Amino acid sequence: MRIRAILGLVVLMAGCGDSVSDDPVLETKGLTPFEQEMAIIAGVSGADIRAQMTILADDAMAGREAGTIAYDQAAAHVSRQFSAIGLEPFGEAGTYFQNIQFFETRLIPDSASLTLQAEGMTPLELRFAEDFIRSGGYGEAVETITAPLVFVGHGITAPEYNHDDYADVDVRGKILVMLSGAPPQFSTDQRAYYSSGRTKALLAQQHGASGIISLRTPVDQARRPWEQYLPGIGRPGLRWINADGEPHEAYPDFRGSAVLSESGASTLFTFAGVNLEEIFGHHAAGGTGSFDLSVDATLSRTSTQAVASSANVIGVIRGSDPVLKDEYVIYTAHLDHIGVRSIGAQDEIHNGAYDNAAGIGVILEVAQALQRLPLRRSVIFAAVTAEEKGLQGSS
Repeated sequence: MRIRAILGLVVLMAGCGDSVSDDPVLETKGLTPFEQEMAIIAGVSGADIRAQMTILADDAMAGREAGTIAYDQAAAHVSRQFSAIGLEPFGEAGTYFQNIQFFETRLIPDSASLTLQAEGMTPLELRFAEDFIRSGGYGEAVETITAPLVFVGHGITAPEYNHDDYADVDVRGKILVMLSGAPPQFSTDQRAYYSSGRTKALLAQQHGASGIISLRTPVDQARRPWEQYLPGIGRPGLRWINADGEPHEAYPDFRGSAVLSESGASTLFTFAGVNLEEIFGHHAAGGTGSFDLSVDATLSRTSTQAVASSANVIGVIRGSDPVLKDEYVIYTAHLDHIGVRSIGAQDEIHNGAYDNAAGIGVILEVAQALQRLPLRRSVIFAAVTAEEKGLQGSS
């Protein structure tokens, strides 16, 4: 309860421009626990949080993309801050760094193709970047797949809602066409979980599918226009490499994956003879129903693949209680952002001040505050990498 109260005030004061106290070192001896906490809270500085944001979001950090020298510079800065605060290193070999090896893949954009075929119809080739986009692959560097398409609603199995998009279809060896998001009747937290691309991909893989073609619902189309996806074309994808030397949850057999634009989704469903607007309306009302589209798709791509590295930065305050010190509270924020990429503007650096230099500034200030408290449990502070690549550092 006390730690929650302190964090709440830290976040509240982060919005202030000035420090509540001019004294960076507070005397807490001889005070009651409550008085100690109030004295420490008085030392929390919104200006210090802003100062960290200014450093981490400076152009010199080049957007802190995981796997780049710019990110390494940011990680080195945070490790120095941890040391200055007095956190014990909690990484490898007595350092603050948890070094991670990643499988890195980049699509060669000119290699991407998606063609539709159906009996009695002329094959139809969709336009890359206009109708669909793809990422690099985690299997073979050069891939081609031809497989039937099957529509599976939102691609979700949720027993607590008696909802199963896989109930009436055989998807083994097929490419799934699925709506983004989750049904409207799901609670907010459950909708967030079931909307996750990782959750959907794991379920599809368990059912033996060969890929996922995702189309965005009108709600998601309004939330994020298609144009915002395009700067990411050809950017590296990362998956951390596990003890078997394999990229974790990369699904290398998913050779038939893509995301459709509004025009691409309309073209596909028109080709299949299915009214897409009726599909949107039916599922927006909480309806279900999966079916074969009677269309095959051929998808091809070539990827460049390499091994990259990046590190989480982790420090700890050891608790004093003989038993409870082996329990840990974790304060965490991601250190990376999306780096440098063209969006048709002069300034191509995505500085990431609010996403998430602000979070790093806050956990540094929380660490400074909690370092002055007698803590029974241990507290970990983790600045994690590759959040923008799919929560890889956290994983």
